[in-house]
Amino acid sequence: VADALSRRDADTADGASEGAAFCIITGPSFALFTDIRRATAAAADALLLQQQLAAGELDEPWRLADGMLLHGRRVFVPAHDDLRHQ
Repeated sequence: VADALSRRDADTADGASEGAAFCIITGPSFALFTDIRRATAAAADALLLQQQLAAGELDEPWRLADGMLLHGRRVFVPAHDDLRHQ
């Protein structure tokens, strides 16, 4: 079954295309990571984990990198506003 993605635009007699194709190029947005960094610096649960990490109470795979708390390859998201929902 043909759909809009498999159809080609037909040229008219004057050489102009009947339908115009638009491409939208988007890039990744890192605003969420910026919000997580801000919350990591201010939220009580994140500050507690940072203190435990500094005191040596948290073992590998916990680490602080680039302003974010990481557990292995996962990012810890503090319970701040609706960050966990996002």
